[in-house]
Amino acid sequence: MNLIYCSCFKDRSYIKLLENLLKSISIHSNIDKETTKILVITCEEFKKEIHELFTTYDLDGITYCLDMKTIFSACCARLFIFDYPDITKYDKILYLDCDIIIIDDINRLFNFPLDDVLYVDKIGTTKSVKFGGHFFNKSDKLRKGFCSGIILFNTSETIRKLFNNIQNHINEELKKQNCSLIQNLTSEPDKRKLSNSKCNDQPFINYHAIKDNLVNNSVLNNLVLFIIGNRGYNKGLMDKRTNGKLFIHFNEYPGRTKNKVKNSNVFINSIKSEGENIDDINKNKEPGRLRFPIPLNKRRDENREKLPVNISRLDLIKSVQEKHNRRIEIAKKRREQLEKRKERIKQRQGIMHANRVEKINRIHRNHRKITNNEANNEANNEANNEANNEANNETNNETNNSGNLRHKMRLKERQELIKKRNISLMKRGKLIDKRVSLQNKYGPL
Repeated sequence: MNLIYCSCFKDRSYIKLLENLLKSISIHSNIDKETTKILVITCEEFKKEIHELFTTYDLDGITYCLDMKTIFSACCARLFIFDYPDITKYDKILYLDCDIIIIDDINRLFNFPLDDVLYVDKIGTTKSVKFGGHFFNKSDKLRKGFCSGIILFNTSETIRKLFNNIQNHINEELKKQNCSLIQNLTSEPDKRKLSNSKCNDQPFINYHAIKDNLVNNSVLNNLVLFIIGNRGYNKGLMDKRTNGKLFIHFNEYPGRTKNKVKNSNVFINSIKSEGENIDDINKNKEPGRLRFPIPLNKRRDENREKLPVNISRLDLIKSVQEKHNRRIEIAKKRREQLEKRKERIKQRQGIMHANRVEKINRIHRNHRKITNNEANNEANNEANNEANNEANNETNNETNNSGNLRHKMRLKERQELIKKRNISLMKRGKLIDKRVSLQNKYGPL
């Protein structure tokens, strides 16, 4: 017997993701109800809605209820699969995240002989904290990591011990934070202290599986298409990308369901619109499984003209083009604003430079005026003192020797001429000296 199981807790948007997963299983997986069962680990609150989904898509599904109150413990619920009472009935188990869609026959995996290892899709390296880099040594940080959203394994004792070791490791890290065990958590733990990652239990699964050499990443390699973020649906591009794929994984951090639900709905609605209506299929279905006329990954270019036009998809393409044009216009406006800003900055820098030059020239002019005034004052004082002394001496001597008034007048005129001449000579000499000193100090004027 084979078992496909997933977990659904906490957020009702995960029920919508689970519905899309079950819808894709009913359309594409080609499972046999007698050999393959579907199990959903959930809470009592979601149990009724999940059973309604089983009946809607004619799937043989069962639920296993656990009391998980936090996002972290809800992600760890998949580790408790061996606590399920009827687990010994099943030989091969496939775990799937709710944000996955199946697009081809799932029996190609269950028909493959399995060893006592985890069959996963390799991605990244153990250097990243997403894949256990917080726990590995430096010598082991170049090994290939894997995404824990899809895990295929046997119900062997080796895998049971591996899952128990992972649970024990998580509980030890929770005790370091003074938190309760996984099933008893009532508040979110600090994930940075647990594994330094937002990926909840994925780093722990990577660390123990890789450390114990219980990983096979070659079987599922190239069978998974990852869609990350808010990506639009392009039919032609998606046909090329899904060629040979088995799963589409709408990958985001746990709890971020907005883009997951959006992308999953667009993809599921495209399947419905490009084929027959699912309600019509349910009316005329064959017993035991649903029929879908054109599998998504087997359409041919020659048959695309026969398919009905997907009006909603055309509207989506137009809206995407309009958004793209708006982004281009916004980018152009930003570039123009940046160019204007650069020009303003250049103008301001030029004005600032001119102001600085004017300020420096003003300082030089004021300094020159001050030095010239000082030189003139000194020259005038010295010339006046000398002229006064000489004139006084001469007048005194001449007046004493002769009391002729004409002689005195001539002497005074002569003294004034001498004064003027001395003053002019002193001024000229001082100016020449000051000019030489200023040229030496500030450069040529």
